[in-house]
Amino acid sequence: MRFAELIFDPVQRALYLYWLNRAGDRPMPARADLDPLDMPTLALRDMGLIDVVDGGRDFHYRLVGTHNVSRMGLDITGRLASEVYQGQYRDFLMAIYREVVARRSCILSIGEFAIAGPSNLSTTRLLMPLSATGGAIDMIVYHNSSSISAPHALDPAAPRVPRRGVEKARYVRSDYL
Repeated sequence: MRFAELIFDPVQRALYLYWLNRAGDRPMPARADLDPLDMPTLALRDMGLIDVVDGGRDFHYRLVGTHNVSRMGLDITGRLASEVYQGQYRDFLMAIYREVVARRSCILSIGEFAIAGPSNLSTTRLLMPLSATGGAIDMIVYHNSSSISAPHALDPAAPRVPRRGVEKARYVRSDYL
């Protein structure tokens, strides 16, 4: 089975195929190879760009899509992952970002996370590495496809940053070549 066949969300699959096309004969594209005007239009609002800091010591949110900001009730643009998130969820995100860097490969992660009150966030997360030089990974482009189980139970003014959760599946592209 090919990695693209594991991506059920049609927007994420189109974005992955775009990333693959932009990579050409290289293992991955550079940020300069990506043009928002050429990307699947519906993908942009759920996308983001993450700078890799010191080889993966931390991760800086350079750009966060409007749907991600709306869903979380918080704009994390310009902030570090280690500062934004806490506990188990921070550890999970840092580990998955570091795995993208270490394995130099795309990752598809499917999980469910507790947010506020009786609500859960179901997320399919696609993370794709970028390298300006073809060597070290310097950025990660991501797309989140998410739904909140009980949006009516959320305080619209309160941030909805996940606290803990369960990853149900993780697929690494290099395992499906």
